[in-house]
Amino acid sequence: MDTVSIEIPFPGFYHSILSDELDYVEEQEIEYFAEHRQAEEGVPEELRLDAFEYGDILMRHTDYSVAHERVAKAWVDGFNLVAEEMLGFNPGFVFEETTSPREYNFETDRVFARCPVDTVRKLRAMVDPDRLAEVMRERHTSRSGFISFYSPDLADWPDDVTEWDHNQLGTLLRACLPEDDRSEEGVTWRVFYAITDDGGFYWDWSEAVDWKAVEAAVNEARDEKLAEIRADDPDYEAPAPRCPYTGDLFRFAESRA
Repeated sequence: MDTVSIEIPFPGFYHSILSDELDYVEEQEIEYFAEHRQAEEGVPEELRLDAFEYGDILMRHTDYSVAHERVAKAWVDGFNLVAEEMLGFNPGFVFEETTSPREYNFETDRVFARCPVDTVRKLRAMVDPDRLAEVMRERHTSRSGFISFYSPDLADWPDDVTEWDHNQLGTLLRACLPEDDRSEEGVTWRVFYAITDDGGFYWDWSEAVDWKAVEAAVNEARDEKLAEIRADDPDYEAPAPRCPYTGDLFRFAESRA
């Protein structure tokens, strides 16, 4: 099956709802570790890491590009579902790649997908000419701080839509969005809700973390704390790890005896 590359609407990872969700997942992990998990594991209070210390370790051993690619792939799947509702047919988008700018001054991350040639032919046949002309002017008119490499005049584009490149097809796709869903924000939120209704981005973020390296770094940090304590108190011995709830369990058992 012949396919073409198309750029699809995507909010990117720079101060967006996607970066906010990834940050939230990471912050929840840091908070739980600092405030609960260490106590649950019986780590002596004087050897526990605070949120700042654990957060620094976690971020040093997280490859955010892995999380970003996983989210971008999920975005294409979600966009496929939403686009089918909006367009009335399954466009068959399949993730191709994501790109990131060197600097975020003028642009953000972009996502590209492959789709059947028949999809772009359907889009071209269904698009409202006035709406297409409007979107072309919005996206391809040069202005202060922006030089367009495309003419905003449809007459300058190839007659055969299959000869349009990914940016031109991205313009066509946006022009085909229904009246009540033309804004990027409208599409963005619908796709976002579609891909975060089952636990958010936890697994996408977790797969980007080198958990073995995190564990080793945590143990090293605790060893440093232990060394500092023993420098002041050579006789200090760290208590054996113990579940903080064990005593309550025994009391519960005794009360039922």
